[in-house]
Amino acid sequence: MIRTVAVIAAAVALLTACSGKDDTSNPPPSSAQRVSAPSAKPSAKPVARKAADGNNLKACADGTCEVYVKTGTRIPVKTKLFGSATLTVTRVSAGGVDYGGRSACCSVSATNQQPGKTVRLNKLKITTVTITSPTAILRLHPA
Repeated sequence: MIRTVAVIAAAVALLTACSGKDDTSNPPPSSAQRVSAPSAKPSAKPVARKAADGNNLKACADGTCEVYVKTGTRIPVKTKLFGSATLTVTRVSAGGVDYGGRSACCSVSATNQQPGKTVRLNKLKITTVTITSPTAILRLHPA
């Protein structure tokens, strides 16, 4: 029994010696510091961008427009600008926008277009303005 008490006392002394002195230079955070106060104003929702021509796809016939699109949208454009009379949107997702066109001899396309990205397909420049899946805004203008 005396031997057990001596071993325990030695262990306690050893642990106390190994622990070093208390470091008071960085006290633990108070409960007030750990809990963040609620903000006075709720965060504002992002303002949705509006397409200048809305859903009026016929506005693109001259090669200049800004419209909403979704997967399957067919935009009429001048053949002399694009090489085809129709620009077809084949995909709108958070990952990007895919579109293209086909004529008797060939096809042109762009894939994974992100907001701010502009692509030239023949004599037509196409800018992906925003993506809010399942819709996006595309801006078309002659190159």
